Amino acid sequence: MTIGEKIRYLRTQKGMTQQELAEKIGIKYSASLRKYESNRYKPKLEQLKKIADVLDVSINYFNDDYNEQVQTNSDFISLLFSLEKSGVKLAAESDMKTRTANINLSVVSPEIATFIKEWNSIRERMEKGTISQKDYEAWQMSILQMYNTPFMEM
Repeated sequence: MTIGEKIRYLRTQKGMTQQELAEKIGIKYSASLRKYESNRYKPKLEQLKKIADVLDVSINYFNDDYNEQVQTNSDFISLLFSLEKSGVKLAAESDMKTRTANINLSVVSPEIATFIKEWNSIRERMEKGTISQKDYEAWQMSILQMYNTPFMEM
């Protein structure tokens, strides 16, 4: 989903009109919000932060292309370092013959444990075709909104 689609989805989930959201984020005219939702314009970072606050999600929720986050080996390594700094325990093995690496993550969090169980189940349903890609993306969006809580107590 694009940033605009995500804004529209969350706004309608909250039962807000474009005008109501525009007022809450300090936009005079809802036409600007309409342009965001139709993907004619992308909101600037400061505006997106206001939208995220009003819609009660993390700013990261609006990353419109997860593939752009990790494009290089360095990007992936940085992601691992970020997880480690957040308190995630990493255990890794590499097999130079097959040129593969297995990484195990250990997180002490009942919320994340519950999420992982549900995620495995919903992914399996999508892979079997019992739910559509669109349903899976809607589930992802609802999960990101539901789990917009502090990650772990450090």
